[in-house]
Amino acid sequence: MKELHLERNEIDPIVVKDMDEASDQSQSQRNRERGRLTRVRNKQEEDADLKETREEEEYETWKEGGEENMKPRRAEEKTDDDVLKSSSE
Repeated sequence: MKELHLERNEIDPIVVKDMDEASDQSQSQRNRERGRLTRVRNKQEEDADLKETREEEEYETWKEGGEENMKPRRAEEKTDDDVLKSSSE
C-alpha cells in the first residue's frame, strides 16, 4: 500500500480549517486539564499547610499547659469516662 503524503497547501482548505479547529480544541482541552490539575495540587498544598499549622499550634498548646488546654470541653459534654462512671452507679 502506498503512503499518501500531501503538503498542507495541497489539502482542501475546508479540511485544513477542520484540522486547525480540532487542534485548537485539543489544545484548549489540554489547557483546561492542566489548569484543573494545578488547582487540585494547590488545594492539596494548602490543606497540607493548614494541617501542619494546626499540628504546630496543638503541640505548642500541649507544651504550654497540657492536654486539658488543647480541646476545651463544654460543661454539658460528657466524655467516655463520664458515661462509664454514670452507668456503673
